[in-house]
Amino acid sequence: MILKQKESDLFLLLKVNSNGTATEIIEVGDKLCDLLGYRREALLLLSPSTLIYGFEEHDFKSTDLRTFQFVTSTNGKIKKQLEVLMLEDCQNDLVVLYEKNSGKKQDQDHKLETLDAYYQSLFDHNPEAIFKIDPSGRFIRHNRLTEQLFAANRELLESMTFFHFIKKDQSAKVDDLMKQVFLNGKSISFNTVIISTIYQKFLY
Repeated sequence: MILKQKESDLFLLLKVNSNGTATEIIEVGDKLCDLLGYRREALLLLSPSTLIYGFEEHDFKSTDLRTFQFVTSTNGKIKKQLEVLMLEDCQNDLVVLYEKNSGKKQDQDHKLETLDAYYQSLFDHNPEAIFKIDPSGRFIRHNRLTEQLFAANRELLESMTFFHFIKKDQSAKVDDLMKQVFLNGKSISFNTVIISTIYQKFLY
C-alpha cells in the first residue's frame, strides 16, 4: 500500500524534534483538508502550531488516542479524536495522526496498513535518494532518486547488493559499519565513494 491509496483518508503526517514538538507538516489527507476548508497546498504551508489549537500541550513522542482541536480556514475550531502513531523505522522523527477505526482487530489491521502506507510515502516523496537494505546488502525498498543515483532501474537494483556499488577498497569498512547498525539498532553516518553504472560519486 502506498500513500496514493491513502490520500482520501483523514490523516496528518508531522515531523517532530527530539523534544516531541511537531515542527513541520509533511503530508495531509484529502478528508482533513475538506473538513477544515483548506486546499492541500495551502495547508502544507501552515505550521503545526497554526493548525492545531493548544499545540503546546501535545507531546508527539507519546503514542495514544487523543482529541485534537484543529483551526479551520475561517478561524473556527473542529475537534477530532485521532490516533498518534510513531514511524519507528524513521528514527522516531515522524508521527502520523489518523482517524481510528472501531473494532479491535479491524483497528489493529488499520494501524499496520497506516504505518506501511506512510512509511512507503517517505520513500516515494523524499526529495533525496533513500533506500532500505537487509544485512546482506540487498535492496528492500528504494525511491526513484535512488535509481538515478546508481543509474540503475528497479530490476537491476533488486538483482544486486549495495556492495556492488561501493569501491572494493571501502567494502570492508562499510560492511563493518552496517553490522554495527544491525547489531546495535543505532544509526551511523559515514562517507564512501559509490560506483554507479556510469560514474563515480562521493556519498555521505
